[in-house]
Amino acid sequence: MIILEETMMPISNYFAPLRNVLLTDAAACVFMSVPMIFATRWLEKILNIPSALLFFAGICLLPVAIIMVFVATRKSVSRNGVALVVAGNIAWVVASLSLIVTDWIAPNFIGVAFIGCQAAAVTVFALLEYTGLCRLALAAKIN
Repeated sequence: MIILEETMMPISNYFAPLRNVLLTDAAACVFMSVPMIFATRWLEKILNIPSALLFFAGICLLPVAIIMVFVATRKSVSRNGVALVVAGNIAWVVASLSLIVTDWIAPNFIGVAFIGCQAAAVTVFALLEYTGLCRLALAAKIN
């Protein structure tokens, strides 16, 4: 077992928090995708967001969740895999915020709150995953 000299923590311990964040992010993707796929008409009425956008965004979340689970469940967490997840989350946030600030769609107040809250949650996931990525890089340098 490799031990990090500065903290005396086994390197495998650096993977655990990152794995948990990735798996929680994947679960959140699935959780959000279900109503976006199966309740699009209802959500469209409440949020004033086009049902096609909701449906396809929900569909996009499923392979993203699979990638997150794949990255999280490998014996050794791939830094490139985590970087891909972080980049995808950043792209999701940018796309979400662009829906709010442009006139591509016209969500009502609840729709703006929906988009803003999920963008904020994805930002938190991206920051936590990026922090985990930095810890992996530091662990690799020390070893």
